[in-house]
Amino acid sequence: LLPLLDKLGIRYTHKIKDGLITLHTMWGNKNIWLLSADRPTKLVGLTLSYACIDEIDTLRTVHATDVYNAVASRLTKGSMQICSVSTPEGYKFLYDHFVQQVEADPTLLARRKVIKASTHNNHYIDDDYKEDIRRRYPPKRAEAYLNGEFVNITAGQVYEYFDRNTHHTNKTINDFPNHTLHIGMDFNFQNMSATVSTIVDKVIYTIDEFHHLKDTQAMINAIQDKYPDRNIIIYPDPA
Repeated sequence: LLPLLDKLGIRYTHKIKDGLITLHTMWGNKNIWLLSADRPTKLVGLTLSYACIDEIDTLRTVHATDVYNAVASRLTKGSMQICSVSTPEGYKFLYDHFVQQVEADPTLLARRKVIKASTHNNHYIDDDYKEDIRRRYPPKRAEAYLNGEFVNITAGQVYEYFDRNTHHTNKTINDFPNHTLHIGMDFNFQNMSATVSTIVDKVIYTIDEFHHLKDTQAMINAIQDKYPDRNIIIYPDPA
């Protein structure tokens, strides 16, 4: 913002500690507050005409709602407009506030509007960036980031790609008597679980599992009891 003000030749005073930029114009001084959503209480006492909340969907829905309400309550002067900008992060605040609530009460449509901006329409973003998004994220998340679509990006990211005709196997552990076992480990309190796989010619066969075990030692005992003579590689989660 400050480089833009400098470029436009607009005089201003910037108080970094307070998050305040005061524009000195022919119409008088105009204040712009730059505040963190971590401290919505700093809004108390402000009188606002416009407000914009950036990346609101990166907050937990309850927190985002509190921040939005705190901002909206300070719009007491002028045209009183508020915008919420964010890449959709699933079905969170933006979806609830601007889609679900409007569907439940169509009278809200006169006051709430959704504008979806596609990355493809931004001529300042290179095609390499778009391709990188597609390479790094599953299709659903890429769709949200590139086209601003509301999609479920927290569930079904594995099983939505599972095709029983393509991916199912009737092979069991007995079909791989001397192969190294690759065990993917998920650590949970009172609910340890793991998948057991083998790799043949770069094809992964998942042929066993452990689940509902109490703790790490219980998992160790179960693996050693079932596969005492196997070469095993374990891939633990970050826990």
